[in-house]
This record gives sequence, structure tokens and C-alpha cells, in this order.
Amino acid sequence: MNKDDIKALLAKYDYPVPRYTSFPTAVQFKPVQDAGTYFDCLSTLTPGEPVSLYVHIPFCHSLCHYCGCHTKIVHSYSPIASYIDTLIKEIELVSRNLKSVQGVSRIHFGGGSPNYAKTQDIKRILDTLGRYFDLSSAQIDMECDPRLLNDAKISDYAALGLSRISLGIQDFDAGVQKAINRIQPFDMVKKQIEALHCNSIHNINFDLIIGLPEQTLETVNETLDKVLELQPARVAVFPYAHVPWMKKHQKLLEKYEMPETVLRYEMAKLTETRLKNAGYETIGIDHFARPDDSLVRALKNGNMRRNFQGYTDDPARTILGFGLSSISQFEGAYTQNTTDAPLYRKTVDNGEVPLARVLTLTQDDQDRRQLIEELMCNFTVNFKNYKNIPVPHSALALLEQDGLIEIIGSRLQVTQSGKPFVRIIASHFDPYFKKESNRHAKAV
Repeated sequence: MNKDDIKALLAKYDYPVPRYTSFPTAVQFKPVQDAGTYFDCLSTLTPGEPVSLYVHIPFCHSLCHYCGCHTKIVHSYSPIASYIDTLIKEIELVSRNLKSVQGVSRIHFGGGSPNYAKTQDIKRILDTLGRYFDLSSAQIDMECDPRLLNDAKISDYAALGLSRISLGIQDFDAGVQKAINRIQPFDMVKKQIEALHCNSIHNINFDLIIGLPEQTLETVNETLDKVLELQPARVAVFPYAHVPWMKKHQKLLEKYEMPETVLRYEMAKLTETRLKNAGYETIGIDHFARPDDSLVRALKNGNMRRNFQGYTDDPARTILGFGLSSISQFEGAYTQNTTDAPLYRKTVDNGEVPLARVLTLTQDDQDRRQLIEELMCNFTVNFKNYKNIPVPHSALALLEQDGLIEIIGSRLQVTQSGKPFVRIIASHFDPYFKKESNRHAKAV
């Protein structure tokens, strides 16, 4: 496909669309009336079936100007300590309503910057979870800000059983780091990687962002040189989502030169080419992994999943979220905690779960969730497996005409050219989707 064809596709299809880490998406969640749906879901968990646990720690020590997360900047530890006290109360409150001791497949600490918390507080959280859940087979993951990581914490994390660390790299270029207000030198990260390996933590993920201010193909290429020198197990490459109507601080980036759509596309293709040539396997739309990584095995075995953390080999169908803004996922519902910190504390102190939004899924929702997840993971779907979902033939015909998909019998196959637009393709199976500029980030 030549450059003019790519430009034409981008002009036509690069519009705001969900990331489909869930379906229905969080846009469809409704204000909660009571906690009945949540407790009903807890009561119907299958005894012995592992669940996944998500723990949200919404604090950072400085504001990254690209950030779209629910986080708060604090410069003393007391707000974090107070929050963790409340978080532990929430875990106890929820766990007392479980009918059996559930096994756990995964514990994921997200944020914010979870490694801003003191190690003893991470241990308190794990100890509390261990009183109510069977953690004997749990893999423990943590998102980490490299600027808040050191040898002592790495040693402590290894002792606590953490086995996968995700480092928020974003970009190694000094000019880009200055623009986004996130200075973290390569040599510092390199020393941390060495310390992680010395402590037998070999499952290391890098998160990169393309489309940041001051990025060029040259700076992206140089960042990839450094990434490949450090050889992380996985690399996630996310397009920068400029959503200043949701995150007003992102307006600070508008004084810089921002890569246009075609350049962002070229950055993504450069990244894919470099990583593939270095031996990484392509996973879905934005992940890459070394051939020996468990995510590659899950992809090849046909059991890779997609959830709020992105692509995963976690087999759990249920995710219990704890903490401010966290989302719980059940077979028939989603629930989300409040994002209001004072309300979160007040509600938990009153002995109530701090829910703010909920969505009960119909059977059609559940069927479409499976279809969209299959499409996002495998780039193909057989409509024979989804007989109750109407096939949007006219819309798919236009996508096929533009070379994004092929329809062979009852099977839809995303083409190589169509893979960057798979979120657009998935949106044709989303009856809730409306093409509105202030709801989602652009597709590419």
C-alpha cells in the first residue's frame, strides 16, 4: 500500500472510537442506585474458580502532562497512608460478603504510581487479601514509575512475590521527556533493569507512547535502540490520547509541535518493524512480546484475553476492583467505584461499598463482548458462532472495498492493512457507539 492510499484511509477512518478493553464500554455505565447488583454478582461466583484482583493506588509525585489516569499529585505520604487504610477497609468489607474462599490468578497494582506507596503498605494490602482469598497460585504484577524505583524497593518486591513489573517508559528522548514533564534518564532505567534481574524478576514490561509532542521518527528510532538494548519481555505501544476536555492539563502540551496522523502511523509502523526484526511477536494492536513470554503462548493457544489492563494471559473471567475509580468485571455486569476521594472514604467508613456506576449486561451484550474480544485479539471472527448477532453487511462491504477486511463465507478476516483500524471494524458491532469527538481518542 502506497503513502497516498494510507493517507486516504487515515483521512476516512481516523476518528474517535473506543479502545474496546471492555464491552459495553465505560461510557455506557449508569449511576448506581444501590449495591444490589454488585452483591448479587459476588454471591454467584463459582466456588474454586479463580478470580483476578485489581488494586488502584491513585497517587503520583509529579504531573505527567500527557496523563489520562485517575490520579492525584501529593508531596507528603500522609494522604497515601490514609487512603491505604480505607482501601484495606474496603477489601475487608467486600471480602466478608464472599460465600467461599476464591482462588486468585492475578493481582494487579495499578495507578497512578503504585510504587509511590511504602513497601510495608503494599505488604499490608497483600496480607489483607491473603486472609480472604487463596493467593497460592496468584501472579502479582505492579505498574511502576521508574523515578520512584530503587534497589531497596526492588529487593522488597521480590520478597513479597512480585513477578512482573511494568515500567512507564513512554520515551527515552530528553526533549520529549522535558515536554511531557517526565525526566527519567536511560542510565537510571538500565540500572533498575539490572537490579530486577538480580532479584529474579525477569518478567519486565515497557510501556511506550507514540504521538507525544516533540517526537519524530528519529527520536522514536533512538528510543527503540535503547529499548532493544534492555530487552524487556513485553513492550506495549500506546497512541497518545489527547483528551483535554477530560484532562485539562493536557492543554499544556499544545504549545509544542504534535505529530500529525500520518506521522503517528509511520511511528507505529516503524516501531512494529523494529520490534519484529528483533524477534518480538506482535500481539493484537499494541503489544509485543518475546517468543518465550506467556502472552505469546496464550495467543498461539487461542486463550489470550483483553480486559481493562489490555491484552492478557490471565484466564479469570471475573475481576474484583478495589480502590478509587476501580472497575469490577463479572459475567453479567460491570461496577465502578467512585472517583470522588472524600466520598470514597466516607462511604467505606460507613460500611458501604463505594460504588458510583453500574451496568447490567443483556445476553446480547455478552455475545457481542465475546465477538469484539475475539476480533481484537485474533483479527478474525466466524459469524456462525454468533447467530443471534445481525451481520452489518452494508457497512462491512465498504470496509472490504477499502481493503480493511476480507469476508470468506461466514468468516471475517482483518487484512494486514486493516489491523491499525480494527477498533473501527469492531465499532460496527457496537450498537451503542456514536461518532462523537468528545467521548473517545482517535483510532490511530
